[in-house]
Formats: sequence, C-alpha cells, structure tokens
Amino acid sequence: MPISDRFAIEWSTIQGQRHSDFTDSEQLRAALHDFVKIPEKRKVRPEDNYDLMREITTTEIATAIESLSRQKAVGEDGLNNDFYKDAGGILIPLLTKLSNDILQGAEPPESFRRAMIIPLRKKGDSEQAMDYRPIALLQTSYKVFTKVLAMRLQMFLGRLIGATQQGFVHGRQIQKTVAMMLATLQDAMEDINTQCP
Repeated sequence: MPISDRFAIEWSTIQGQRHSDFTDSEQLRAALHDFVKIPEKRKVRPEDNYDLMREITTTEIATAIESLSRQKAVGEDGLNNDFYKDAGGILIPLLTKLSNDILQGAEPPESFRRAMIIPLRKKGDSEQAMDYRPIALLQTSYKVFTKVLAMRLQMFLGRLIGATQQGFVHGRQIQKTVAMMLATLQDAMEDINTQCP
C-alpha cells in the first residue's frame, strides 16, 4: 500500500473532529474569562488596538514580501515567493487593497482558507505513516497578509506576554531563563547544604 494511503488512513481518525465541547464563541469566551485573569497592564489598550487595526500601507506589504525566502514550495495557486518578489511593483497595490478590505471586515478569499497538506518524512526511509509529519503549503498572498499582522503584533508582544516568557519573543533568548533557573537551583542547593550538616 502506498505511503500516501497509509498516511490518509492513520490521520483519518482525527480529521474533521471537534476538539472542544463549546458550541459557540460566547461559551468559549466565558470559559476562557473564568480560567484566565489577565492583568490590566498586559491587556491590549485602545491605542494599541488602533495601531493593530489601522489601514495597511504599501510599505508594510513591501516589507512582508521582502522578508519572504526564495525557492520555497508553492501553495495551491502555484505562485511561489519568487514571483511575488519579482512582481512586487504590480502586486503591492493589489495586495494592499485586498488586505485592507479583509481588515475592514470583508470576507477573505476562499484560497486563504485552503492549504495543500503534504506528508514530509521526519527522518530515515520508513514505510510507517506516523514517521511522516504533515506540512501545510499556503498561498503566498495569505502569507504576506499574515506577515503584516505578525509584524504589527510584534510591537506589543513584549508587554503583553510579560517578562517571564523568553522563548519565541523577538529580542529575548531562552538562555536568560536557563541562567536564572540555574542560579535559583544553585541558591537552593547552598541553602540545603547550610541547613544539613
């Protein structure tokens, strides 16, 4: 049996399943509010919201396109990052308008909600379906739009996430947390050694 068929069989048990008991967004919002108490200083302020939701500029779209890596796999439309980088002068105004329409509440294109799922071998030459991981190939126009949103969020994440989170926050390194943990453990060991003769 081809690996693609084994992969489909293995993953069919979870595909399309609901992983939440909540039936509507209000139930989910209420449960989240009860579970998580967010300090005021770590909430999105009105002025932050303005900066996050203001009109997207051609400069932001150009920066997002510039950040794309060349020679990457294509999404469903067959247009790769190289095409967007090479045709940026034509595409930037169109993508800016599309992005602003979506930001103002327009329905995103159907293509933004689709991806090609490709099984990628983790390592070795295995015939086992679970030795593959699925990757989603998305359209570059979607990646450009979400890159602009990610760049905007990056301005606020340091304050919103808090000082104890080091990993995956721009400008922070996990080594700082590891060093603090090692120092705390060292202090604890010294305390134990002084208390136990």
